[in-house]
Amino acid sequence: MSGDWRRRLPRQPVDWQGTYTFVGDPAAREGRCSVVDISRMGTGVELFGDVPVDPIGKLLVVDVRGPAGGSIGIHIEGKVRNATTGSNGGARVGVEFVGLSDVEMSILDSLEQMQIAW
Repeated sequence: MSGDWRRRLPRQPVDWQGTYTFVGDPAAREGRCSVVDISRMGTGVELFGDVPVDPIGKLLVVDVRGPAGGSIGIHIEGKVRNATTGSNGGARVGVEFVGLSDVEMSILDSLEQMQIAW
């Protein structure tokens, strides 16, 4: 799917705090992050602290817990498609979901319809 089409999909602003790591990067370590928006195709994530010099094309995994820190959490996995300098010295990345099941796509549709914001 082209970048032009992805940008036309509605994005739901969110403010989800979590942790991230880059899969397959020998220097990868867990860092703090904030998911800032989500759509059916991907998500925008603000990464805090030191990040790889070039995250483009790397597989990023983000784990988010609910506001009360309870048993409900969200696990996000996708490829970094774009990156810019973040507001806190880290990076702001656009992540495209990869390999979503039909159930996961349905959940994303539900989040969009309900306009979920933790």
